[in-house]
Amino acid sequence: MNINFHGNPQNLFWKGSPHDIVFDNESIQEKLLQTDKPCYVMKDFGGRIGVSNSGELVSEGRGLQVLAMASPMTASQLGDPTFREDYGLKYAYKTGAMANGIASEEMVIAIGKANLLGSYGAAGQ
Repeated sequence: MNINFHGNPQNLFWKGSPHDIVFDNESIQEKLLQTDKPCYVMKDFGGRIGVSNSGELVSEGRGLQVLAMASPMTASQLGDPTFREDYGLKYAYKTGAMANGIASEEMVIAIGKANLLGSYGAAGQ
């Protein structure tokens, strides 16, 4: 699979170790999944598109042209913060079980102990 870019590149440049840039699909996917780190998509001097989770951005000087970037974000930052506050949760997620024991009581108890919101639907059991 080839990575192509269509659009206007950022007016930013990436500076860092060339060893931190990956170009193969599997390594790019690994970098993209590290959402707790910044992600920079850039074009190297040979025209290849690569990805890195390290380095720094500069607006002037020498560096690789940045095509796209994403700031780091952890799972606890997703969702509505008032939901977390209202229920005293670490994450804005809800999980649990439906009728006929799709999940166990133990799972719902563990969810509560982990400061998450869970429910158990016994449906007449």
